[in-house]
Amino acid sequence: MDIKSGWNGLTIYPKNPDIVYVRMDEEVNLGFDLRENRANFRTRGFLKEGFSFDSFKSFKIKSSLAKMVDFEPIQAEDQAGLVEKLNEFIKDKEFQTKIGIDLAAFIKTARKVYKDNKDILEMMDEIQKVIDMPAPEATEEGKEDKETAGQYQVINRYILQLLYGGALTEMEPITKNGVVYRSDDLGETWKKMTEYKITGGSAVINGIEAGYSGRIEVDPNDENKLYAVEVRTLTSEDGGKTFKAAPWTGNRKSHVDTRGIWIDPLNSNHILNGNDGGVSETWDGGLHWSQKETISAQQFYDVSVDSEFPYNVMGGTQDNGCWMGPSRNRNLYGVFPADWTYLPSGDGYYVVRDWWNPEFIYYESQFGRSSRMNLKTGQTVSLQVRNTPEETAAGKPAQRYQWDSPIHLSPHNPGIVYIASQHVFRSYQRGEPGTFEAISPDLSKADKTKLAESKETNLQWATVYTFAESPIKPGVLWAGTDDGNLQLSKDAGVNWINITAKFYDNTGKLKKDHPEGAVLPYDHWVSRVEPSNHDVNVCYVTYSGYRSHTEDTTYIYVTRDMGETWEDISGGMMNPVRDINEDPDNPNVLYLGTDYGVFVSIDSGKNWTNISEDAPDVIIMDMDIQERERDLALATYGRGFYIIDIYPFKEFSTEVFEEDAHLFDVQQTVKWAMIERRGESYGEFAVSTNPPTQAAIYYNLKNEVKSVKLKIEDLEGNLLQEVRGKGDPGLHKAVWNLRKRAAQSGGNQQQVRRGGPSLVEEGTYKVTLIVDDNEVVTKKFKVVDDPILK
Repeated sequence: MDIKSGWNGLTIYPKNPDIVYVRMDEEVNLGFDLRENRANFRTRGFLKEGFSFDSFKSFKIKSSLAKMVDFEPIQAEDQAGLVEKLNEFIKDKEFQTKIGIDLAAFIKTARKVYKDNKDILEMMDEIQKVIDMPAPEATEEGKEDKETAGQYQVINRYILQLLYGGALTEMEPITKNGVVYRSDDLGETWKKMTEYKITGGSAVINGIEAGYSGRIEVDPNDENKLYAVEVRTLTSEDGGKTFKAAPWTGNRKSHVDTRGIWIDPLNSNHILNGNDGGVSETWDGGLHWSQKETISAQQFYDVSVDSEFPYNVMGGTQDNGCWMGPSRNRNLYGVFPADWTYLPSGDGYYVVRDWWNPEFIYYESQFGRSSRMNLKTGQTVSLQVRNTPEETAAGKPAQRYQWDSPIHLSPHNPGIVYIASQHVFRSYQRGEPGTFEAISPDLSKADKTKLAESKETNLQWATVYTFAESPIKPGVLWAGTDDGNLQLSKDAGVNWINITAKFYDNTGKLKKDHPEGAVLPYDHWVSRVEPSNHDVNVCYVTYSGYRSHTEDTTYIYVTRDMGETWEDISGGMMNPVRDINEDPDNPNVLYLGTDYGVFVSIDSGKNWTNISEDAPDVIIMDMDIQERERDLALATYGRGFYIIDIYPFKEFSTEVFEEDAHLFDVQQTVKWAMIERRGESYGEFAVSTNPPTQAAIYYNLKNEVKSVKLKIEDLEGNLLQEVRGKGDPGLHKAVWNLRKRAAQSGGNQQQVRRGGPSLVEEGTYKVTLIVDDNEVVTKKFKVVDDPILK
């Protein structure tokens, strides 16, 4: 096949490998829709980008075209009136006669006028096909053919667009994307199968970008039955000539956005469907579905934690909305899906909770569709800022929100809410409607060529992707854009410093007088800005070249002088970075979320170590630290949330790890009251087991030793328990189950068989690290009762 197209799916019929199908990302041009009123202008988008109603009022028709027609320039009071008048001309069968146009001569002149306008010339070539068509004939009932009754309207609009060239949006032909080809000789020859029409014919099989979802499968028992997976799976019974949507999706069926399917070769009605909601299974060809809830396949973009007790984990998922759920609960059977709260949204992203008044929670869907909900009353308000009709009429560029755009609550006052498009907006009133004000100019590069390219996709471009306010000094604001700009305001948004512009000129060429130290990237995606918790002059910035340059290089930078100079702390890794967090208690400890797991540095970024042994090796999209509990929450793309205990990290340093043996502080331990018995206890179901009620004891050994013991005593020196530990070099974790030894508990053998002695009382206890029978160090820690019992 000699086709200018990318292919995006291939399948081979297993019973006859000579039969091959390919699904091509090919565009089919069906020409203009000639049905009545299809050529009308719509109120939204009838003016070209960069052209406003105000500028239309002063538009001057080219004199060489104006003298060829008897046409008075259109006058209107507003956009709606302008559209109405334009459409009146379009629907007027006598329009061409009334303006006395010689169409052939007019077109010849227009080609000279617009010889440098590619869009208009392409439209003229396409319209000429309509002009050359015979006029629609009447049917037996005396009515015009419905398929061509609007032919004159298309030509009328065409004339208007040539008169107002550059102002009105060009008419576009109907195009269908996606064609299936079949080969019966193992690819030697191919036949185009898919048939499209203006009305009827096949459903479009590439309704979205090919890279998003483009697989095709053939039924292993029927060479003519095909499945094209995308938002809704499409099926063909005739070898790809026509497709129709499979009735698989909806309530109590299967989730939309299928990514791949498996068809049982022994039973074609038995199908597994992998989609944005997980994995679904049907045994009757899609009439009924069961959800495989035990498979943890959640695709989280962002994560945050609140300050409740126990605290909640929150975040947004791919096409499954935003969620909030407990990090643990008091249910002996565990945490179930019903313990989570759904926040109404589509694709979910940021979720943040007011740390002063937890009734308020903020969440977001794609392209900045953010909201605030009162969890007590259920009331919601929209946060998103859009241009007013007056701003649109004046030609102000539309607000561009990234797929995943920031919502940020001030760390100094959660009533101050920031959101960002290409601008940063701030509300002093929890985002109440009408209270947002722009506190920045367009912070992006706003390259016109790339903006035009982005409109051909389902993504936005030239937007603020990451934003944060210094937790130390109010009004110190950092912002990073997806097209490479790093911006800083030291005065709450009054003035902004484009730090990237200190290094490069407008063409991207490195300046000779750029700041000393590391050179920041010019046009890479700024994936995170992270102002320090400990020094107002310190900020960490990460970039990703994965999406913009198809590269795996690691980009991590830190400034220690408020953006004047920068240091590269990437360590030469080849690993795209999504997020960076600074430890709230130890400024030398940094956590890094990457495409290949979680890394930690204990020396301010000089060295990095992968700590993802117990987590799946998947993309870490986002991280957040629960400071009270010292837990690191992770959002993974494909395996849900994970929580890491980072309590001992606050003591991590090169000096500590040089000690022969070190016992870390022991975190206060809660005797959680597991008093609930809710949910299923037999069979398979989705559930997350609660962490056991126990004290975690961490120690480190520089070298291998013969024996390690941890002795737990009360303050009077009574031995309660003795725990054996591992003796090999490195960091180790041991646990005490908060129970006394059976011999000291006063219980009998029957009590031991029933579960052993009860938990120790609330109080302060001691733990001693004993290495090779030598007591190294003793530390105290507290055991407290569950506050629900107080």
